[in-house]
Amino acid sequence: MRQADITESSRSRWRMHLSLFLIMVAAIAPMLAPTSLAAETLRGDEYTTDYGDHTITWTDDWSASLESDEDFSSMLMFQGDISIYAVMFIHDPDVGLSPRSVYYSLADVLLESFDASPTQTIEWTGDDGAFRGINLVEIEGIKFLLFMRVDPATAESGPTMQFAGAPVSAFPLSLEAMQQDLVINDMPVMDGEDGNEILAVLEENEPTSESAETVDSDSAAEPATAKNSADRNAPSSGLLPTSTEAESSGGEFESATNDYTVTYGDGWVATNSLIGEFSITSSGRPEVVISFTGRDTTETNRQAYFEDIVASEQRHSGYVNSVISDDRLLIASWSDDDELAVLEYIFVDDDTVVTVMVTVSGSKPEKRIEGVRTVEINGEPLLRDWDELWGE
Repeated sequence: MRQADITESSRSRWRMHLSLFLIMVAAIAPMLAPTSLAAETLRGDEYTTDYGDHTITWTDDWSASLESDEDFSSMLMFQGDISIYAVMFIHDPDVGLSPRSVYYSLADVLLESFDASPTQTIEWTGDDGAFRGINLVEIEGIKFLLFMRVDPATAESGPTMQFAGAPVSAFPLSLEAMQQDLVINDMPVMDGEDGNEILAVLEENEPTSESAETVDSDSAAEPATAKNSADRNAPSSGLLPTSTEAESSGGEFESATNDYTVTYGDGWVATNSLIGEFSITSSGRPEVVISFTGRDTTETNRQAYFEDIVASEQRHSGYVNSVISDDRLLIASWSDDDELAVLEYIFVDDDTVVTVMVTVSGSKPEKRIEGVRTVEINGEPLLRDWDELWGE
């Protein structure tokens, strides 16, 4: 595919989806440490992580950003003209995470970042112990291939995730360019992968019906029974309304997999453009988006858990303030686009924590917060400690 075949609109939406994926990874995946709300642009052509001693180099053809660099994990993203590469290092070799568990935590977040479910999904464990997955998504008529590989832990490091995305017909050349231009610890990224072979796997498992399919296979010779991949990207319960009039009259979302319920009134629209498990947006302007993601937790020291998040966020220039209470953390930051981003971590019970992400645009975003506080989770309003957070 020639560069001219990709419209600027498709290119913009493609990058937006991947940026949402990277923002949400650490807040959603249960094994990841919290990441910052805004990425840091990297200058030069080399970066060494603060932890784990991983060094990655790149050429001028790529724009680099540091998504997070914490004691648990580090994540970097590289954008070419029509392709994207990302890598996440989990530093602790004794963390006990399998490649499969890391893959599914990150893949679920990735797929929830897109407007539509993948039309094709293939996942398998290779002979090298790495877990791989291919997802095919369509953006404005252009098919994009998303390839993710998670390598097992070594004696020096925990599992490593690598991600490559590009238009399907350009994928082999895009992957080859990544391997030539991006180097980790003196080895090309995606070492050993071949773009044409990845396309061949996609073609060999092409669905025979009109429905999307998922092939989950631990051996190429005997793939598991295909299933509808749209199930992985759907809300946990119920159908989202399609009528704006119906949506603006309010509603309720009950998570089938995590023990919480969201109730929202007039002025809020449930949206199919999911970020996390469920999301709503304001029907007026400026726009407010609220997303909800629950996960199981075994965390017993909530104070220490919250303090670690705050310590991470305070290092960034956009940080505003935070408030810790017994069961909640409220933290606010300004994004690079001058949007107010508010995260609220809520322990709804001893086994479940829900991450609520609120983004507000406009010159005075704090004026929209009262509307946000009309939304309830398990009968209690969001942003409970806002007055203490924002003050005068």
